[in-house]
Amino acid sequence: ICNFIEYSDSFLTYLPENLHIVFQGMTPWSIFPNLVIPKNSKIYFWTLHFSNFLPVLPGFRRYMKSNQFIFNLIAKTIMLPWFLKTRKFVKFLIDNNGVTFMDDDTYLCTKKLLSLNCSNPNFLPLPYKIKYKSFNNDFKRVNDNKIRFLFLGRLVNFKFFSLQLAIKKLSNYFKLKNLEAKVTIVGSGPYLNKVYQLSKKYNNLEFEFIENIPYKKIDKYIQGSFDIAFAMGSSALTCGASGIATILLDLSYSEVNDNYLFSWLHERDGKTLGDHITRKHFSNSLNTLDKCIDDYLKNPKKISKLTYDYVLKNHSVKEIKDNLLNQIKNTKVNYELFLKYNFYKKGIVYFLFKKMFGSRHNEP
Repeated sequence: ICNFIEYSDSFLTYLPENLHIVFQGMTPWSIFPNLVIPKNSKIYFWTLHFSNFLPVLPGFRRYMKSNQFIFNLIAKTIMLPWFLKTRKFVKFLIDNNGVTFMDDDTYLCTKKLLSLNCSNPNFLPLPYKIKYKSFNNDFKRVNDNKIRFLFLGRLVNFKFFSLQLAIKKLSNYFKLKNLEAKVTIVGSGPYLNKVYQLSKKYNNLEFEFIENIPYKKIDKYIQGSFDIAFAMGSSALTCGASGIATILLDLSYSEVNDNYLFSWLHERDGKTLGDHITRKHFSNSLNTLDKCIDDYLKNPKKISKLTYDYVLKNHSVKEIKDNLLNQIKNTKVNYELFLKYNFYKKGIVYFLFKKMFGSRHNEP
């Protein structure tokens, strides 16, 4: 049973007593100001993005999230009180079972950027409602004469560079193999034009651009229509749950070297939906994408089923719900403690920057 309680910035919203409240990870002063929380309520944070807990200055959000030097410069000078408060807050949550992270990358980035000294955090992968309850055993390739690739996701800076390399590698592969390939880009965003211009460089690949498909129609559109998908985040789960062999791309805010290690979603550790690219994401070989495609063409049903089974095992709602309930039950953080430590206070400098820049910079 779900009871929906409306929240508005225009009036106070009172929550019932003795609740367990789950927030997405956020800085403590970002908790909705008109939400009246009973002191005996337990609170829990589910961290789904590496920047959820980062104290960023209004107006500088994009730059602080994409550049570690800029983050450190601002966070440890102008925002030093907020940086120290956030670090104390996250350590407090970890020590008291009040937070969980969706994967290692989210935790390690949070730990590194906040200079945390802690261990043994909780992990809880992102759940996905799987529409198709079993893999299609009558699986067959879409078209024996043309390999169809899909990129699904928002076209933003940290997704662009690994996709750019993938397209370059695809072009080289299909020149050598003298085969036909079609690449469908489903998504929109600030880097859409960059991808469109990139596509013009590779005449041996056929490109199709679709900016928007209603969320409820995505599964139906992609299921059975593509051979191999490139994706990260929840888009990788959408592709995998539809039985599409999925290559998980990783995050980068700059050009990615040719020896980047392309790998299948099902070869990952069970939690990650895309890491920040580090040394471990490179190979001695320049041909890891070629190998993925070769392996798929040898046994497309096997690779597709491995992807589907991976999503079912690691990300289905059924697999995650009990773990979530157990973690929430074990939290020692209540709202009274939260208030005691004054975590929620913004301070005058933050307030002034919010007034000056907040409404003009709503980027995620």
